[in-house]
Amino acid sequence: MRTPRPKSAGKKRALSLTLVATALLSLSPILSHATVFWDDEMEPGNSGFDISMLQGTISYDTSVKFSGNGSVRLDYPSNCYPDIITAQCGGFTERSHTSTPHVFTRYYVMFSSTFTYGNTETKIILSKTNTNVSSWWTTRYGSSNLVDQVQFVTDAVVESSSFSFNRGVWTCVEMEEKLSSGPGASDGFVNAWVNGSQVLHATGIFTTPPGDGATGYILKRIYRQVGIGSVWFDRIAVGDQRIGCSGSAPAGDTTPPASPMGLTIR
Repeated sequence: MRTPRPKSAGKKRALSLTLVATALLSLSPILSHATVFWDDEMEPGNSGFDISMLQGTISYDTSVKFSGNGSVRLDYPSNCYPDIITAQCGGFTERSHTSTPHVFTRYYVMFSSTFTYGNTETKIILSKTNTNVSSWWTTRYGSSNLVDQVQFVTDAVVESSSFSFNRGVWTCVEMEEKLSSGPGASDGFVNAWVNGSQVLHATGIFTTPPGDGATGYILKRIYRQVGIGSVWFDRIAVGDQRIGCSGSAPAGDTTPPASPMGLTIR
């Protein structure tokens, strides 16, 4: 006659399964979640952008702002038009961020009510990589149309969006940029949204030249080139996930990992 197994044996087996499962989970890599690197209010004493880099032409403006206590204002005098080359009008301020080959940017921008867009281009935001490759977001040839231009790639790439800026109002712009997987590859892409609606989707770009080896975007730069009037920037945010015009990051992945299966107790 078979001797019944003590109840304590079943409990010990369950405990052993739990301990093994815990041990296996502890050995599994922790998945990293998308993050927002920074969300800059662009205000006095609380901005990562150094306005001294554009002394005399850039300032904090506490009277005009999208949120917080102020914004950053760029002034374009008459010598900033028509051409940057002859007028010698330019300069920039920048802020670095964690290097990533896939970057999202969100910012609010407003052009003064009588702003004159540059006859060559009015630069807005530059996305700079760890090499020469860079992506310019601008308007071009006197138009208020939002354009992306990729520099120092195999072929010059200019992508025009379906959006044109309105002067005198705050506009929320979101950018998504993905570098190609390596020199000679053309699997990069770019997207743009304005006030939450998509205005640009382009694939097959960011082909890095042989020997360039760009591996990640590392900073955002705002320029004063070319035009007449003033431009305000507020709430410039950067991350490796879409940030959104509300200013709050999308919820992260909260799905727990599946329970281990196929365990054998020896």
